[in-house]
Amino acid sequence: MPDNVGQRAVFNKVGYILMLSKDLWQGHPCCAFAASQRWISAHPNTFRAVNKAIIDGCGYSRNAINRSVIAKAIAPREFLNAPEPVINAVLTGRFEDGQGNTLNVRDRIDFDPYPWKSFAHWINSQMVRWNLLPAQQARYREIADQVFLTSLARTLARETGQTPPTQELRTERLKFDTFNPQNPAAYIAEQRRRFGV
Repeated sequence: MPDNVGQRAVFNKVGYILMLSKDLWQGHPCCAFAASQRWISAHPNTFRAVNKAIIDGCGYSRNAINRSVIAKAIAPREFLNAPEPVINAVLTGRFEDGQGNTLNVRDRIDFDPYPWKSFAHWINSQMVRWNLLPAQQARYREIADQVFLTSLARTLARETGQTPPTQELRTERLKFDTFNPQNPAAYIAEQRRRFGV
């Protein structure tokens, strides 16, 4: 679940944190801005401006110095509706785990606005693995190109003074394995061999 929800359970003394989402998949996709192609075509300037504002905001949020200020801004009811200490704990990485430990995990969360196309490849691989999408319909590259507008994100990041990656795919490192987006079929076969369908 989202880090702020788990941290709220600790704050309310009704739960504990077993592991962080980053422990399952460092750099995993999280929050997203999505728009239909129809809307993008009808409002290209608005789409570009909103996308650029998100990328710029992520650049600001990646700097640990700004995290407490952000916590104060987003904790109120009209945003996350959570106690400020909960949001501050998540953003700063200094938190109680509900098991009697006080942890300091500076990289607990990140604000990386870069839409890695390998995310789409992994998500499609899981749709195939669990028989929710026929393998011949996965079309990994085509779907990734349609959904993840990586080249636009790269351009907008440069316009805000950021230095985005130059590649679109990367090996995704998960808790129990790694995913090579160049060979999703082998990944699926290995998962099925190890864990079953």
